[in-house]
Amino acid sequence: MSDTHIAKAKIQTQWGPQPDYQNAVLNSTVDKILAMRTLPRRVVVLGDVSLWFGYLGDYEVAFPIFERLKAAGIEVHLAPGNHDHRAPMISVFPECAERSPVKGRITSVVDLGSCDLFLIDTLIENPEGEGKGNPTNGALDEDQGKWIADAVQKATRPFLVASHHQVGELRFENKPLLSTLLSSEYYCGYIHGHEHRWSASWRHVTKGERTIHRKVCIPSTGWWGDIGFTVMHTMSDSAVLTNVQSDFYYPTPVKEGESRPALWDCIVKDNNARTCTFSYSS
Repeated sequence: MSDTHIAKAKIQTQWGPQPDYQNAVLNSTVDKILAMRTLPRRVVVLGDVSLWFGYLGDYEVAFPIFERLKAAGIEVHLAPGNHDHRAPMISVFPECAERSPVKGRITSVVDLGSCDLFLIDTLIENPEGEGKGNPTNGALDEDQGKWIADAVQKATRPFLVASHHQVGELRFENKPLLSTLLSSEYYCGYIHGHEHRWSASWRHVTKGERTIHRKVCIPSTGWWGDIGFTVMHTMSDSAVLTNVQSDFYYPTPVKEGESRPALWDCIVKDNNARTCTFSYSS
């Protein structure tokens, strides 16, 4: 899942008081996950855990929601997005830092059965910290760049890479991160959030060559845009990501007495149950 945007209600910010309708949507999403006939082994959250400014109170509200998953034996991995701040996030979810292979960042290597997921931290953080806005775009710091380059070089089985921001924004040693990933025969594709929409696509890497890059943007769990989460099934030869979309709204859900635009339901119908396959064969 991605872009939970959980909020401690009524905190006054430069954008006004924080709304909290999205908190109930995340709880409903957790209900759906816990009702699955086979529970997932992992839940991965691709950033923007906090609503706007990374307040400690936002993470404290998020904690018991994610604890419901942990209580069921599901491991939870978090990455930061541009609305997060690391210090308050780590103070509430210390395991984020404890298992990170890069000190001071929130990264993970997630075992998905037949493949690995390298989860990276793309947050450019405002040095003023909690309660301050961060740049919208993402970046890869030197330590993470070295870590991911080393992990790619040493990979012995298929892997995916995921972060809040899309891979096209990320560079290492003055070259696109994608070129580093594509140097490995085991790289299968990229998953990101940030854009609040379901979008599975491919891109040719160099004109005239046969190399194709597979990537997916996944929905927000409840803030705006495509609303839902995705489920990944891994097999011996591929990983399949399925979109579970429950709603669409922009910029907010309709209020009682308001009419719901018909197009919103068309978007949900079009997107729900769509899939993206990441083949392990290059």
